[in-house]
Amino acid sequence: DRDRDGGHRQDAGRRGVWQDPSSDRRPVFGQQGDRGRGGAGGGGRHEGAADASGGRERRPPWKDREPDRDRGSSRPPWESSRQGGKGGYSQHSSAEPRPSSTQQAAERRRREDEAARRRQEALERDRSKKKEQEERNRRDQANAMVEAKKEENKAVILVRRVFQKLHAAKPDDWKDVQQELAQTIKEQEKALGSQLKAIKQEAEKILESAGRRIKLIEDAHKKKQEMENQVKARIADLEKLMAELRDLVDVAEAKTDLLKEAAAPFRGDAQSDMEASDVASSLVAIEEHWGDARVAYGACKDFVHKHELMDVKDLAKNQLRPVLTKLYLRVNEASQSAAAAVQEARDAKSTIIRRIAAKQKVSDDAALFKKYGESGSWDKQAVVRYAVAEFGFKLAPEEAANIFRRACAGGSRVQLARMHIVRSLVGILRDEELQKKLQSEREAKAKELQETKQRLLERLSGVEKEPGLVECESLLPKADEAFKKVGTLASHPNMEAFDAAIAGAEQFVRPTLLAEVEKTLETLKKETVDEELSSWWAAELNKRTLQLSKVRSRVVRMETALKASRDVLDRVRTQHAEKIRASVVGALRKHMSEQSLSSQGLFKTMQKDKSGSLSKAEFVEFLRASCGSEHSEEELGRFYSHISNRSLSAIDADGFSLLLKVFNRVAEGTTITSGLAIKDGHVIRRVKKGEIIEVLEGPEKEEIAGIMRIRGMAVKDGATGWVTIAGNQGTTYLEDGGNVYKVTASDTRLSRAIPKRGEDGKPIEEAPENVIRSLVKGEIFEVLEWEKEGEAPESGGSAPPLRIRGRARADGAIGWTALTGMEAV
Repeated sequence: DRDRDGGHRQDAGRRGVWQDPSSDRRPVFGQQGDRGRGGAGGGGRHEGAADASGGRERRPPWKDREPDRDRGSSRPPWESSRQGGKGGYSQHSSAEPRPSSTQQAAERRRREDEAARRRQEALERDRSKKKEQEERNRRDQANAMVEAKKEENKAVILVRRVFQKLHAAKPDDWKDVQQELAQTIKEQEKALGSQLKAIKQEAEKILESAGRRIKLIEDAHKKKQEMENQVKARIADLEKLMAELRDLVDVAEAKTDLLKEAAAPFRGDAQSDMEASDVASSLVAIEEHWGDARVAYGACKDFVHKHELMDVKDLAKNQLRPVLTKLYLRVNEASQSAAAAVQEARDAKSTIIRRIAAKQKVSDDAALFKKYGESGSWDKQAVVRYAVAEFGFKLAPEEAANIFRRACAGGSRVQLARMHIVRSLVGILRDEELQKKLQSEREAKAKELQETKQRLLERLSGVEKEPGLVECESLLPKADEAFKKVGTLASHPNMEAFDAAIAGAEQFVRPTLLAEVEKTLETLKKETVDEELSSWWAAELNKRTLQLSKVRSRVVRMETALKASRDVLDRVRTQHAEKIRASVVGALRKHMSEQSLSSQGLFKTMQKDKSGSLSKAEFVEFLRASCGSEHSEEELGRFYSHISNRSLSAIDADGFSLLLKVFNRVAEGTTITSGLAIKDGHVIRRVKKGEIIEVLEGPEKEEIAGIMRIRGMAVKDGATGWVTIAGNQGTTYLEDGGNVYKVTASDTRLSRAIPKRGEDGKPIEEAPENVIRSLVKGEIFEVLEWEKEGEAPESGGSAPPLRIRGRARADGAIGWTALTGMEAV
């Protein structure tokens, strides 16, 4: 037991907690923290044991043990075993040894931990009390703030109630509400608290807004009062106008009464007593009264419009509107009744006139009957005389007998009452006779129209058989076949075959054959025909015109296709000719240089017949014989055709000059110098990009710099000198071309001379004889000469367009035109 007990103690000492081996309590480690922790950490090992045992303080095991019966003491074994003397043991030391130093250290630590735990508990109790006190203080403060807020809200509500009164205040109680607001804010000043400043600011704004509203109300009331006073004054003036209008209405009604009185005879039974003269005079009087009445009505309406009595925006006039409405109704009623009376009189006039006419007819019939039957009745001869005299129609005996028999009605003579039967029967017979005559005339007219129609048809058939039309129609199928051949050769390299195919098609396309047919149709259109035949004649002419137009359209399409093919051929020839241009021109210029000839001198040398123009044979022979050209005669001939004047089929002096001219366009700005050697010459002037230089000589090599240069003339101002073609660093200064342009404006004219300008610089109207023709848009124009800047007339306005003289490539026409209508190609 001793060994076991001692072993447990020693073990517990090492672990920091001693425990009785007989005790059922187990040591608790690590539940409240490591050794040495106190306060919030749990206070140490024994403090943890106390917590685990239900809150009791955990006591060391030896304090829970009963007193040692053998020793009669309750002290720990190591205390009871000590004996007097230094470090000695009693006789029982072998049974209960003295505690080791580890155990003593553990006990000291336990006591320290216990003291620290108690101090921590005291601190926690103080802290908890302080926290509880602070919480009670916060609750009291919050309750006070809630109560203050309630009081503040009540005060705000009271003030806002007064604000609502301000919003609804009227000028009468405005000052009372102001005083109430001031008194309320003063009474609730303490209760408002933090809201006091905001409430005062809001009160100032509301007072300002309400003050403006009250001011507006007062102004409106004042304005309304002034307006009411004005209305009262206006009503007094308007009442005078109403009195004037009332007088005008009375006058209108009086005029209406006069009209009705004048129209009274046309009402009811009074009509039967009126004669024709009475009707006329009464109607005149009625119309006069009607005119007076309308003037009176117009005066009333004009009075209303003049004084704008119907203006709904005028308050005074609105108040008098019932009176004005009654007066207006009186005028309308008078106008309507007068119009009804006039219309009734006019309608009655027709009835009365018809009645009077009927009476007159009866009287006339009686007089007429008496004229042809003095005995008071008619016999058969009286009927015949009546028909001749009154109808211009002589009755046949059987017709007279028939009419007489039917008019007598079984009697022996015709009475006045049966005269209308005679009139009707005679009229019917006369109309029948007229119808027969008209029928005969219509038949004769129809026969004449048929003959005219046949004659016109024969003339139209002559148009269809016109030789030109027949021949043209017969050539069209052949032209179609020829066109197929043209189409197959369009891309053929043999231009001669293509040209031959085009020429073969051209011989079948002859639009001039249709000219005579068109002329005949125009003559027939001017033919004067009967009105009844005009529509038929126009339709027949349209048929022939349509037939001719179909043929004409086919011919035009073929002409257009031929022109397009010819243009293709020309382009191909141009391309071939332009390929050898440089070689031909170079050979001619070389010969001209070797022989020291000018272009005109060379032209004269090449001519044999001195006719003023150069033929193809002369051109080709000179190039092959004198210039040693390597091109064939065929190639040179095509080139000649390309550059020759088509209208003359020869090259004239201007054309030859154009051929020998070579032009360069300035690609980059450079200088014109006086000599071939740049070192020895001086600068004449600087040329800008886009300027045109006519090549007069060269190109020749400048030996020092090793560059090629040409001697040329600036077409802009005639400045002449040497210009570098390309620099030794690769910069190109001159490029080929510059004298070929394409027409871009549709109104560009080609003139024989430069059009003159007036003193103001504006062009003078060009004389018709100076105009050669108009250039077609897209046409190619080759320049022969440029107008110099110094030659252009000066003016106060903008500079005139630069003029160029050249040749139209289409027909070889040479003349002057404006450069502004051109585009370089």
